[in-house]
Order: sequence, then C-alpha cells, then structure tokens
Amino acid sequence: MHWAELYEYQRQLDKYIEQHKNVEKESVVDHKTLAFYVELGELANETRCFKFWSNKPESDHETIKEEYVDGLHFLLSLGIELNSYVESAEISDVTSRTEAFLTVYQRLGEWKRKKTKQAYQNLFDAYVTLAAALNISEEDMKQAYLEKNDENYDRQDRGY
Repeated sequence: MHWAELYEYQRQLDKYIEQHKNVEKESVVDHKTLAFYVELGELANETRCFKFWSNKPESDHETIKEEYVDGLHFLLSLGIELNSYVESAEISDVTSRTEAFLTVYQRLGEWKRKKTKQAYQNLFDAYVTLAAALNISEEDMKQAYLEKNDENYDRQDRGY
C-alpha cells in the first residue's frame, strides 16, 4: 500500500478541520490519542470477538470496515502530528482477533509513553495486522478510507 497517499489525504483533512474549527496551534495529540483508543473500542464492540458470554453475532463486514478506517484516520493523524510516517507495514501472525486488539492497545500505550518513530511503526504494524485478522484487505482499507474521508469533509461542512 502507498501509505504516503493516505497521509496526504489525512494532512489535508486535518488542516481543513483545524481551519473550520478554529483550532489554535495547540497540541491535539492527547485528544487524537484518546479518540484512537475510543475508535479501537468501538471496533472491538462491532466484532464482538471478546464477548464469549454472548450469542449475538458480529456486525456485518462493511460496518467493521467502516469502524476500522475511523481508527485509521486517527492513526495517520497521530503520525502527522509527530512527524512519524511509515512507508510499509509488517503483518504479524496472531492467534485470535482478541490477541490482535490487545496488541494494538499495548502498542498504543507504548507509543503514548515514548512517542518515537519506532514505537509508531510498531503501533502501525499492529493496526495493519488487526486489519488482516478482520479480513480487511489493503485495497478494501484504502477504498473505505477514501469514502470515509469524503464523508468527514461533508460532516464538517454540515457543522458536525
């Protein structure tokens, strides 16, 4: 995947939001970090992979994909905020979706503490590994990202 293209789309969206919301040059890293944690939780809820006590099925694949790219927006934005970018991502083997989620949470915590390029790369790799565990291909991820990106502009224009 050509991640540089998505970073550029995200940079433009972030700038658009900052201008329309009159965001000062204050740091929004903590806000975006919390938003990423929240989006990750929403995604886990849609997959229901950890809800061993429930017979309710997971959401449809489109919903899961949409929730995944909500998190991807914040992950890209965090990379932009701290000038950390990835050129490629390494997909690791995982034994379960739950393990994949827990790894992303762990790597997000490590990144929050260290904020190094290597910690960001590790987080990015874990998030792309999660996509693989959720059967989201890179092409599907890119298409869903672009669709959600357009929706995010529309939301800003509607006063979201």
